[in-house]
Order: sequence, then structure tokens, then C-alpha cells
Amino acid sequence: EYVDFPRLNLPLRSFIRADQITGADIESAAEECRSLWRLGRGPIQDLMLAAEGAGVVVVREETNIPVIEGLSCWSEELGGRPLVHLSSDKANGFRSRFDLAHEIGHLVLHKHLPAPPDKETYNLMEKQAHLFAGALLLPAQTFADEVRLPVNLDGLLALKQRWGVSVAAMLMRLHVLRILSDDEK
Repeated sequence: EYVDFPRLNLPLRSFIRADQITGADIESAAEECRSLWRLGRGPIQDLMLAAEGAGVVVVREETNIPVIEGLSCWSEELGGRPLVHLSSDKANGFRSRFDLAHEIGHLVLHKHLPAPPDKETYNLMEKQAHLFAGALLLPAQTFADEVRLPVNLDGLLALKQRWGVSVAAMLMRLHVLRILSDDEK
């Protein structure tokens, strides 16, 4: 009643089953999100500001529940507006950025999906949100062009500061991009 939220500006996807979402779909959705939000191809300076500017309501607070890092939903009470709740318990900025990107992935990819009926579907949806977060924070070509080969910890630590993403997340992204093999990862 008292707040004029920004116009909702998220990529639209109409998946109705998690098993119909491909890796290419996830990459495309993340690229479209960057494009809609005019984030360019480099590191995202302030992901929370970008999400809020796109109409997502983001809340950060301590939960005292170690297994909860973030939650998201579409609020009927707010006219179908997306909400993200991030846990601030760990006080880790790199993790919090990834958690926010992960929840944006759920909002984009899983908007029309019912709650997961089983652990297998839940795990698939979590993996998809992780892949979206990696693609959103570390765009394939731009990020890959900055990685020095052979990949080593010193090089990744330098990129961690530039991209605002943990070394573990970068390793997973490099594996998805087939720059690292299973053994190298």
C-alpha cells in the first residue's frame, strides 16, 4: 500500500518439470538476466542492488539455522512479487552473493514448478540453481578468458577478488565449462 516497488524484470521461463531444464536453458536464462539488468559481461558490482532494481524483494537476517542459507518464493500477498530471504549467519560476502544468485535461479527456472515431490527432484532443482548462479556470476566467455592455464590456486585467488566469487564456485564453473576435467577439479 505504501511502497512502489520497481517493475518486475526477470527472464520468463515456463518450465513445468525440473527434468525438462537443460544446461543450455540455464546458461540462456542467466545471460538473459544479465542483459535485462544491463550488467555487462564482467563482474557484477552489487548483485543485491541489481536484484532489487529488478523488483525482487531481498531480506537478510540471522536465522540461527545452519542449514538455511537462502530461501525464495513468489508472494501472492505482494501481487506475485518474488521474495528472497538470505541468512547472514555466516557473515561471508562471497557465499552470500552466490546464495542470492542461487535463489534468483530458483525464481527464474522454477517459478511454475510444484514443490519437489521427492529427494531426487529436490536435488536436481538445487543443482540447477547452483548452475544458474555460476552462469550469472561467471559468464562463460568473459570468465574463461581471464583464467590462466594451467589453473592454479594463486590464479584463482586473484580472480576471487575481481569476480567476488569463492574459489570453490570458480572450480565448479570451470568444470561446467570443460576447462577442468573431473580429476583436475
